[in-house]
Amino acid sequence: MATVDLVEGQTAAVDVQLTNRSTVPDLTGSTPELVLKGSDGSSVTTSGKVSWIDPALAQVRFSPASGDLVAAKSPYAARWKLTDGGGKVAYWPDDEPDRWVVRAVTL
Repeated sequence: MATVDLVEGQTAAVDVQLTNRSTVPDLTGSTPELVLKGSDGSSVTTSGKVSWIDPALAQVRFSPASGDLVAAKSPYAARWKLTDGGGKVAYWPDDEPDRWVVRAVTL
């Protein structure tokens, strides 16, 4: 489980390196999707874009919309749902989900 620190309203990309027990899988041909759950365990719908940086190196990107990351729902549990060309689904990480901590904007 990794912890990612973010700020509410952030629209800068969140880049993630997917690994499987310290090895980097080649995920070419699969489609990534971000699965987020809020601190209360409810599913969180986002409108930002998920894309590959480089599927051969298992590098994925989430470009959030301004309302996607809200401090009140933090910390989030984050997983990546990967669907291959044959329709098989895998989740990363496959053990404890990553923890995304979103902080309110304070100056």
